[in-house]
Amino acid sequence: MRTHGVSESPELTRILGIKLRKLVIEKDRVLRDGVALPDLTPLFRKPGGTLNIWPLQNAALHEIYEANGGLILLGVGFGKTFISLAAAEVMDSKRCVLLVKPQLKNQLLTRDLPFYSKHFNLPLDRIHVVSYNELSSADKADILNRLQPDLIVADECHSLRHRTSARTRRFLRFMKNHPGTRFVGLSGTIAKRSVKDYPHLSDLALGKNSPLPQNFRILDEWAEALDSGDNPRPAGALEKLCEPGEDVRSGYRRRLIETPGVVASEEGAIGTSLIISVRPLEMPDNVKTELAKLYATWQIGEEELTDAMALSRVARQIISGMYYIWKWPEGKRDGEWIDARRAWHRSIREYIQHTSKDGMDSPLLLARAAMAGRWHCPDWAPWDAVRDRPEPETLPVWISDFMVADAIKWGKEHMKTNGLIFYEHDAIGQMISRFGGFPLYGAGMDASDTDPDRDPVIVCSSRAQGEGKNLQRWSNMLLTAVPANGLAFEQIMGRCHRPGQMADEVCVDLYLHCDEFKRAFDTALRDAEFIESTQGQKQKLLFATKVLE
Repeated sequence: MRTHGVSESPELTRILGIKLRKLVIEKDRVLRDGVALPDLTPLFRKPGGTLNIWPLQNAALHEIYEANGGLILLGVGFGKTFISLAAAEVMDSKRCVLLVKPQLKNQLLTRDLPFYSKHFNLPLDRIHVVSYNELSSADKADILNRLQPDLIVADECHSLRHRTSARTRRFLRFMKNHPGTRFVGLSGTIAKRSVKDYPHLSDLALGKNSPLPQNFRILDEWAEALDSGDNPRPAGALEKLCEPGEDVRSGYRRRLIETPGVVASEEGAIGTSLIISVRPLEMPDNVKTELAKLYATWQIGEEELTDAMALSRVARQIISGMYYIWKWPEGKRDGEWIDARRAWHRSIREYIQHTSKDGMDSPLLLARAAMAGRWHCPDWAPWDAVRDRPEPETLPVWISDFMVADAIKWGKEHMKTNGLIFYEHDAIGQMISRFGGFPLYGAGMDASDTDPDRDPVIVCSSRAQGEGKNLQRWSNMLLTAVPANGLAFEQIMGRCHRPGQMADEVCVDLYLHCDEFKRAFDTALRDAEFIESTQGQKQKLLFATKVLE
């Protein structure tokens, strides 16, 4: 147990001095400190347009204007897309870059922009849509310098939470070199597991009104008191954030959402019940045997696994009844490449497990160290000689179709109602679709386009369809793989449990037939508790009725 509480600091004094304001979101208006904010609908709506700006959207645009930036923390289905498009107008931007997730860029350009343009006057000629993977790409590393925006709006801005990623480094470098560029970040869950996920975004959006410390040592102390965990630091000086009856998390959350420039949706319910149920499933003995072999050898087929993340990836394949191996062109096995790769990966795994240190604690960092001569590993030279050879494609090896068969059974049970079957691995989705006779929606497709009256049950990729899609015409879901974090869980349930859902309840069935999925579910619960207690958004995973036996 940490015995020393959070220290007094000049940063705490600054944050306590921020003049807060209170927003009250009513059915058809917004009150700021008791005064109604003007409705911006007449400013934006085109002649013949029929849509109104929602109260939360109205509040967000007013706050962005007043603060000259902002953090808009709205849950799934509460209108972030329109805010991201309208921000350039209220901030009088001459050139705005709108950052979006790559899988949502095409949907924004082909569906969302034409839809909103029918109803609202939007400054589309001043908005440049850039995906996060373009920002990460070596070929487009200078895209911000070429566009020279005076405003950057980041939708799903938690994509910039990792300060060491290429995209975030390039973004932060541009903002440092262009201090006049303003920033608006939008997210349903800006922090995944720590308040350290977003101080750099808060600083850029809110400046001196950022409610988080700008000093890393002080921030570490705050995080030890506020983050999820079993051994928190005592609140100490952070008790000054709290009003009577508040704990340190609820005090911080209240101050965050009362900070000028911050708008958060505290409501999570939409008038539709949400029920999460475990669907019974028994793992066959041959699947258990293959899983035990994986954990004992850290090897699958001819591949040597390097780290716990790779091990978990393959384990999640096996507990679904299959795993991937390499498919050699024309059946010609490259033994030299396999042996060198296996030896190199074994050396990496042993080093990380037994000798890991800062700067040499990941496969990429170890490869760089070996290349620079800072790590003298005898297995590097043989691998270096062949590592540029292309990795072969993969082929699924089936252990058992137990999960596929049960998912098909679930789909048949929902043909007279409706159902979405979400899959993690392409081989699983393809088998369910093929033998169940259900349409498949994978990468590059949009399940929003289909009609549940025509196709009552469809099979959807969690990666391609689990975020940004409007699937509220369905009200039943089966998750064949449990998302391993609260953010992913919130997003995937939000495809159906969102405004516009007409059913009385949304039912989410999932498999918890193995320790791996049980741990993933527990992790997602802890993430949801952290997000709700520090950011204010009600998490579906917490308010849902859970039938876990």
